[in-house]
Amino acid sequence: MFEFKIKGLKVIALSDTHGLHRNIPLPPCDVLIHAGDACDFGNKEQLKDFFDWYQEQPAQYKIFVSGNHDTNFETANSSLEKMIPQDIVYLENNLIQIKGVIFASIAARPRLQCWVEKEPVDVLITHGAPFGIQDEGGKGCKDLTNLIQSLAPQYALFGHCHKGNKSPLWIGETIYVNVALERP
Repeated sequence: MFEFKIKGLKVIALSDTHGLHRNIPLPPCDVLIHAGDACDFGNKEQLKDFFDWYQEQPAQYKIFVSGNHDTNFETANSSLEKMIPQDIVYLENNLIQIKGVIFASIAARPRLQCWVEKEPVDVLITHGAPFGIQDEGGKGCKDLTNLIQSLAPQYALFGHCHKGNKSPLWIGETIYVNVALERP
């Protein structure tokens, strides 16, 4: 879990809860980000329980980005869309502005393209890691690394790599943070 402030907003980011979300106490914040793997391999019951829990968390804004274990999102349909509460923002290959801060997400997970139009971005959220940066020795996406360098967001938040370094890493204009939780 990573906490930071940007333009007056208190932001908390985490990922890779894998159905264990109810064991994670979260402090109040303005923006809560979950960067994927809420469940294990498309388990709809876990996903519904996650959204019920996520909706209850003490945050004014809640952003969700799907991960490789949230396989339901690879074949999105109307029943899946109905599962996401209206007060949770699902980001994939798009962006949202919250009180002057631009949050964007791209689908950097297996079998999905890793691309977004060049837009000004303050916080880029992906599930997959950029190649060579806190990615457990090469599990990351080279296209994502290049895109982050091109976009130069203030923060690049990602998960997926449970054992990777979790310390913020400043490279150029961007602070990279692996927000994946350790697996029990």
